[in-house]
This record gives sequence, C-alpha cells and structure tokens, in this order.
Amino acid sequence: MSESLDISSIIKKHKPMLRESSIKNYILSVKKLKTLYKIDGYDDFVRKPKTIVKQLHKLKLSKNTEKNYTSAIINVVDALNREKIHGFCSKRYDNCVKCYRKHIFDLKGMIDVENKERGGAMTDREKKNYITYEDVGKVHKVYDKIVEQGDLLRNGTATTSIEKDTLQKWVLTAMYAYLPPVRNEYSTLNVKNRVLNEEQTKWIWEDGEPVTKDKNYIVFYGKIKMKPLSNFEETHNIAGCIDIQMNQYKTSKTHGSRTLRIYPSNKVRYLEKDDYLDLAEGDVNHLYDVLTGWKKQNPTSKHLFYNKKGKQMTRNDMTKYLYRTFKILFPNKNVSSNILRKSYHTSRERTNPIKKQYKKSKVIAESMGHTIEEALNTYTKDESK
Repeated sequence: MSESLDISSIIKKHKPMLRESSIKNYILSVKKLKTLYKIDGYDDFVRKPKTIVKQLHKLKLSKNTEKNYTSAIINVVDALNREKIHGFCSKRYDNCVKCYRKHIFDLKGMIDVENKERGGAMTDREKKNYITYEDVGKVHKVYDKIVEQGDLLRNGTATTSIEKDTLQKWVLTAMYAYLPPVRNEYSTLNVKNRVLNEEQTKWIWEDGEPVTKDKNYIVFYGKIKMKPLSNFEETHNIAGCIDIQMNQYKTSKTHGSRTLRIYPSNKVRYLEKDDYLDLAEGDVNHLYDVLTGWKKQNPTSKHLFYNKKGKQMTRNDMTKYLYRTFKILFPNKNVSSNILRKSYHTSRERTNPIKKQYKKSKVIAESMGHTIEEALNTYTKDESK
C-alpha cells in the first residue's frame, strides 16, 4: 500500500464520529510500530496479524498500552478495507481484524484479573500522583480565595489572560469537586442558552440552533421574566437550571447520551435515568454559583474551556491543564482525570459503600460512563497500600 495514502482523511471518511484527537493518536501509534518493525507500508498489518501481535507482546508494554496499540491498528486497517483501494480481499481483512479484536478481548480479561489480584492496590504511578477526593475540594478552595481576593466576579474585571485562566481553573476544580468526575470531556463543552418564548410557555434556543448528538454542551436556562400566563409546571421548573449534556465520550456507544441537570435548589439529577436521586457532592449550591458567576463574566462565550491560543480545548489539552491546575497544592504530582475518578470512587466506598447504597452507586457509575462493576474493580483503590 502506498505510503502517500492520506490515512487521516480515509479514517474520517469512513468513521466520521471518531474524534480528531483519536484519529491522530491512532495514526501516530501505527507509525511508531511501523518504525519499530521497519515496515514500509501497511501490508504487514493485514498479512501478518499474528506476527504483529507476538511482536507487540515482546515489547513488554503495560496491558493497557498494548490494548491501545492494537485498537489503533484495528481502526487504521478497518478504514483501509472500507476504502477498497488495496490488493487484499475483504475476507482477509475480516480475518485480520478478528485476530486483533481477539487479542484486545484477551488483554481486557488479563487486565481484569490483575485488578482483582491487586485487590485495590495502586500501581507505582498511581501512588506517585494520587490525591484523596477531599484534596480536590481543598484545591478548589484555594482558587475560591484567589477569585474572591481578586474580585474577579465584578463585572468586567477578569480581562487579563491570567485572570481568565484563574476563572477557568476555579470552574474546573468546582466541577470535579462537586460532581461525579468525568474523563476529559469537560474540554469539549459548547455553551448554549435557552430562553422562554414571549408567552412564557416554551423553551427556545437563543441562537435558533438546537443541539446535535455529535457534540457536548453546557446549557444555561434563562429565568422567568413575568408571571406565567399558563400552568406549564415542568416548563417553569427548569428555569435557571444548567444542563451538562454529554453525547460524545469514550463509552458513549455503550451508555448513550447522558445529561446532568443542576438545579438552583441544590439538586443534581441524571435525566436519562428519570431519577430524582441527588448526585451532588459537597456544596452544590456553590457549584451553581460558580457556573453562573462564570457565565456573567463570559456572556457571549461559545465554549467553557479555552487553550492558550484562544481555541476550544481538546481532550489532550485538558490532561495538561489538569496537571497545571492541581500543582497549586501538589507541585510534584500530575493529577489526571483518571486519578480524580479513582479518588472519587475510593472516597465513596470508604464513606458510602456500594453494598449499602447500591441504587445510587449504580446511577453515579453510569453517569460517569462506566458500570458499577468497573467502579468497584477498576476505580476503587486501597489508600493504605
């Protein structure tokens, strides 16, 4: 297969729902393997899948890293098959993909076994970067003080890049401190506004454009401007609410869209479960104040988080941004969303064990994009080990 192939465009064409960052990572991973194995094109990935799998195993990578490399191969090979510009028949591609998928299945099984054998014990890397969930709240309180002392919520005061960055970190730490923590999806939140029509009976999109399923959003609902002329109770109950709507995330194909609604009255509801369980952690009224405070300072902002270039953050940007954000209290640690998710579940299991709060724990796990089994076996750690 010609090295001149535009693999990125081919993958985008046949897998339009894949994130740009994911495509980039897949291509980089396969290029690394090509260099390592001295492969010119992509033929060997199709012709010799079993050999490739053996060579991967010999690299002695972590099981998760090996799984990621294999997933990258599958996505590249599958896209080439769909493009139909190769010299291989579809059956050969099918057999090749089956071989790689079986390897991923085996790796997942081994990872599960290792997690159970560790019994919640942390890896060396986790020990180095781990913080407790209580620490997350402490970091947010530091930014609280900085915002208060700098009077950054007074209209028009947050004008410099440093002040705007401080507000972003204030918002980010509040979301991780007061809501079940997601992966890096907060970086992808697009800001939308809903307002009541003139009759105060129906919510409409302020910009006239509804949300779509290929993006993630934070939606701010306006307030009632006058006494309603009709008794649309549910319509008016959501006045002033804030929705965090996740449509595209790592496990969205399995768990589907999920929306957390933050009420001014101290409740957080997972809408897709139609359950009024309060999922808020700590003082959710403060989270509501943080988000509405940010909104007043950024009334026309299209995104919740921006990088240094003034563009919407990517998930990779968010990883580095979390590192910098938490170094204010933990200068020698790289605190990632993965660490935050583990510290969250570990804290919950310590204070509210799953066996005593099964229903709520199940809803919380699903709101985070994983199962209750994963919450217990993968994310819950033994802080004493």
